[in-house]
Amino acid sequence: MRVLIFVLGTLALTASCGGSSSVSSNDALPANTCNWPSCMASAGKECLPSGTCTQQGVISSGSANICYPNGVKEIIGVDGTFMASVTVKNGGTTCFTMAGSVVPLISGGAITLTLKSGTGTVIGTVTADVTANQLSVTCTGGQPVMLDPSCIGGLSAASACTQGVCTP
Repeated sequence: MRVLIFVLGTLALTASCGGSSSVSSNDALPANTCNWPSCMASAGKECLPSGTCTQQGVISSGSANICYPNGVKEIIGVDGTFMASVTVKNGGTTCFTMAGSVVPLISGGAITLTLKSGTGTVIGTVTADVTANQLSVTCTGGQPVMLDPSCIGGLSAASACTQGVCTP
């Protein structure tokens, strides 16, 4: 289950991040060297977590919430059949959702979750391969984009969230 916690937290952080030169100038994101795909960058800077995260709950027990000072919240759940759901929102606005089976993690395999926009439209997939330490996003109709782990907060113990209150 430790791997499950890592992967789902990583997937949530990935989905809530943005950054691309394709967003409009009035919705510009901070400059970075990350290669966020357009289907994720389209959510804009309000979906980019900022600051130290606080986590309430433990994913291995079925649910966890992760909050950031700028209002971004990640609501993560895993049911008894190992179906995971991740919702990334800011205030009352849903930025992204992801859902899929995490059963392959039991044998060390990669998992792929369906990535949807805040309106529920399928915009791609997010794949995590913990054996190869790779995370990729494939926008609908596009090629897989391998994400640089250094661009994703929470991938190391040094940037892990502190335990505390985080209501969805």
